[in-house]
Formats: sequence, structure tokens, C-alpha cells
Amino acid sequence: MLRKRGHRPAFANGIILLAVPAVALLLATRASVDSLIALYAIGVFTGFMMAGSGPTRHHWTQRTGHWRAGCVVNALAAVVSGAVVLIFAWPVRSSNRPRVRWRAVRRESCCCCPVARIRR
Repeated sequence: MLRKRGHRPAFANGIILLAVPAVALLLATRASVDSLIALYAIGVFTGFMMAGSGPTRHHWTQRTGHWRAGCVVNALAAVVSGAVVLIFAWPVRSSNRPRVRWRAVRRESCCCCPVARIRR
């Protein structure tokens, strides 16, 4: 079953492109579940932070209807999610490889900044 390549090479190549960084991440963290959970939380809450900051910008620029309430709620969500990212990324003294977490935060922010500049 796994000897043949799929009839859609894009899917097969995508699986390979996801598997290589996954193995590198396992090797970098020495398969520590604590580090991997922290990296997962950083990725998830970075997405939540982006999901809160986008509508905040929308409400701030459009200013229609109840824009102040929407702006406050979404900005609060973005700030709280950002605080959670910083909490998970903060190096812990008992951790044997804390720098890996900071690399993940830098990678996430580098991926997010170009997306934030997209105009329709």
C-alpha cells in the first residue's frame, strides 16, 4: 500500500514536506512531551491571537454599528492570547532545551507578519 506513490503528487509531496520538519522537531526536543505540548500551545494561541487582531483592525477601520464593543472584545482576545503565547514561550529553568520554544515564536511571527500586510 505504501510502496506506490499517490496518484496526486501534490498530496504525497505535502506529506513529505510535513514529515521532515516533524522529525526534526522530535529530534530537537528529544521527544520531550512537555516541550512538544508547549510548542503546540504556542502555535494554537498564535492563531487565536491573529484571529482576534484581524477583526480588531476591521472594526477600527470600518467603524460601523457597534464597532467599539467589537473592537474591545477582539482586542482583549488578541491580548490574552498573546499573553498565553509569552507564558508558554518563557524559558523554564527545569527545561533542558528552552530555546526551541523561542525559535517557534520567532518562526510563527515571521510567518504572520507578511500575511498581515496583504491588502484586498
